[in-house]
This record gives sequence, C-alpha cells and structure tokens, in this order.
Amino acid sequence: MQVQRITTPSEGFLLEISLSRDEVARVWMAERVSLNFSEVRHRLSFAQPLPLDRAFTPEFQDSIAPYLPEGFDQQVHAANAAVLQLPHLILGGVRVLSHLPVMGVQRVTLRFKRAFGALQSFLQPQHRTEDMTRQGLDKAAAEALLSFLTPTLELAQIDQRALQDPEVCDLVATRLDRLAESRDELAFFAHLIRRFVDQNAPLPGNTHDAPGTARQKLTGPAS
Repeated sequence: MQVQRITTPSEGFLLEISLSRDEVARVWMAERVSLNFSEVRHRLSFAQPLPLDRAFTPEFQDSIAPYLPEGFDQQVHAANAAVLQLPHLILGGVRVLSHLPVMGVQRVTLRFKRAFGALQSFLQPQHRTEDMTRQGLDKAAAEALLSFLTPTLELAQIDQRALQDPEVCDLVATRLDRLAESRDELAFFAHLIRRFVDQNAPLPGNTHDAPGTARQKLTGPAS
C-alpha cells in the first residue's frame, strides 16, 4: 500500500473510502482510504484495487453492505444518524456518493463524519499504519473535546450571585447558545463513548497500538 501525506483543509468528514465496480462483474473493489483530521489528510492508496475481503475486515464489509447502491445511477444517500459498531471502532454519520459509470466502471465514495476507537481497525491488519496517524488524530480529538468542554467550564465558573447583573445574564445566554448548537454532537459523542467502552478489548493483529489510540474529529451538528 502506498501512503501519501497531503496538507489540505478538512472537508468535514473524518473517514472517506473510495470504491469501484465493473458493470459486468459487479464486484466491489477498494481503491483508497482518506483520513482527515485538523488540517492534514492521510491517504492510503492500494497499489491496485483490491476485493473488499482483502482490504477490509469481515465486520466492516457486513456493516457497509446495506449502504452500497444496487444500481448504477448517480445519487447521494445520507444517513446522518447511522451508527456502525465494529470491534474496537464506532463509526457514525454516513454519506454515500454514487457516480455514473465511466468506461464501464462505477465509482462510489463512502464518507463518515464521526468515529471513536482504533480508526484503522476496519482495515485488514497488513494495511494498517496507525503509528503514522496517531499523533494527528489525538490532537484532533483533543481540539474537538475542548470545543465542547470550554463553554461548559466557563458556565461552571460563573458566580451565581452575579446573575443579577444583566451583562452576566447575557454572557450566560451566549454560552448556553454555544452549547445548544453542539447538542446533537455532544449526545452522539457520549453515545459513541458508551458503546466503545462497552466493547473495548485488545485489538487482534496489531501489536503496537492499544484500542482507542486513534480518536475522532468531531464536526458541526449533523445536517
């Protein structure tokens, strides 16, 4: 597998998977995987397209099967509330972009907005490069958590006796608005953590990373 590190603005999706299939054979092939965090993208490109069973774990194949298109039409399918629970990894917020075939080959992109756990554990062990992305993903996770925890901490620091001051009341209202804007993401994030902790166990086939070393980059509320 070839690995490229490309600096580019984040597009709002943590994980992007590119697939293709021939109109005649109708067999899905994996072409590349992109991991987006902060302002860095890691792209893992297979030297040649691989059948899904050679690229991904059986659990991941079963999880994405319901979202893959049956026909060859151009379409966009969004399942913002979808949750894919895998060993050592939870994915959420799925978008599927299906293109019209070109020269008999259709290309489809799967995008996931949220994740928690060992981010590359859906790949077959020989394709994982967790050490290359761990630092950037941990930084993205910390930034995401801070964006939610900071307004909560600010509210906790307000002296209740000062609430009679109109300016303080306005400040509290502003901070509550910030929390309300992130309500869906906060709830989803808590849900991911609960499910991940419930199923947490050593990751087979990967001796250098404990489960959960690669974590999520959260985006804005699901549209």
